[in-house]
Amino acid sequence: MKRYGFASIALLGALGVVRSAAADELGIEDVSKLTVQNLAELQSAREHSTAAEEQSKGTRGRLLPSVHVTDEYQYWNGPFAPTVKFPGAPAVTFPVRDQSTNTFAVAGHQPLLGLLHGTEEYKASAASADAAAAGVKVSESDARTDVQLEYLRLFQAKARSDIAQASANELAQEVTQTEARVKAGTQTNADLLRIQVAEANARQDVIVADAEATVSRGIILSAIGRSPDDETTQFKPPVALLSQADVPAARPADALGRRPEMRQAELRAESAAHDERARLYALLPEVDLEGAYSHVTGQAFAPKDAAFVGVKADWAIWEWGAKSSAHQAAAAESRAAAQDIEATRRRVLREVAARKATLGSAASAVTLARQNIASAEEAYRVTAVQVRAGTSTTTDLLNAESALTEARLKLENARYAHAAARILLERAMGLR
Repeated sequence: MKRYGFASIALLGALGVVRSAAADELGIEDVSKLTVQNLAELQSAREHSTAAEEQSKGTRGRLLPSVHVTDEYQYWNGPFAPTVKFPGAPAVTFPVRDQSTNTFAVAGHQPLLGLLHGTEEYKASAASADAAAAGVKVSESDARTDVQLEYLRLFQAKARSDIAQASANELAQEVTQTEARVKAGTQTNADLLRIQVAEANARQDVIVADAEATVSRGIILSAIGRSPDDETTQFKPPVALLSQADVPAARPADALGRRPEMRQAELRAESAAHDERARLYALLPEVDLEGAYSHVTGQAFAPKDAAFVGVKADWAIWEWGAKSSAHQAAAAESRAAAQDIEATRRRVLREVAARKATLGSAASAVTLARQNIASAEEAYRVTAVQVRAGTSTTTDLLNAESALTEARLKLENARYAHAAARILLERAMGLR
């Protein structure tokens, strides 16, 4: 019974390992989501965006009335009560200050003309915070695109490794058959050595491709917040992405509306325009509404309760030169930001056109590569038969095998280039 019990536990443990491995098998979309969640650069960008938003709230708070409350208690070395004596009259003591005094005051002021530039400063900071949030979306789109392209490079390297391994296996068979023909005297040792060298080169290609796959795997694992040496995480082949042959509709107007770069440029221009107006209004005098209340105890000549309201004007005339230059600088920044919108618009349209052309070219390359590989496979098969029959040479066989390997590589490269071109077009269209 104990033996069966231990067997059951082992079976359950094995099933748990299988479930864990299955749960840890990630596809390209899973990797994209994890990258957006865990990439350190994106987390930093989000914190910068949060800081900009909080700064905007602080700027808005300066538009409200400011209220200051103070309470000052003082304990003197003694009361102050001077004695005055007039001729022909007894001395009189005047209590001026007690030994303990206390002054409580509440003062507040509300900017009036200052609301003009204060409101514009708040609008500028709010637009800047929104631009920072749009910048986070730009970074997220870039991160998704980069990790998806790296995902394709991982499986492209694996495909190259498989092709090189298939070539090595085919050449290994030819080595065996050539050894037999050398013994039979129908071929020479030179023929055998040439095929062995070709086999060694193919196995070297396997090593190189495996190393490239390892590098890409480490980059992806690091992007999703895992150790580059993690061996438990497995990745699913991007079958669906590789099989997509249609070309997405690429209307430039749609791209302009979707791309976060356009929104970011517009918000930066809006922020610069508000900042320019704030600098202009800063040339006006500062006029504030003021009010205060005080309660004093322990002093004879100070009113116990007092209050006032008034208006305060302040105009730093000698700072006009500096403020005027600041306004001119802000105006230039506003014009530059407006030009950035147009530059971004042109770049987006140019990028969409280029990515669409690249995708169309990649699709044609896939079609042509599929046609060529069938011819290369047949040529290699026929040449191998002819070599065994003695009607073709080793050179013919190696050339045919090289052409077949190249055709296979071209097909895989074309398929992955097509998938990468599709990702880049969708990124240019604002779909990723």
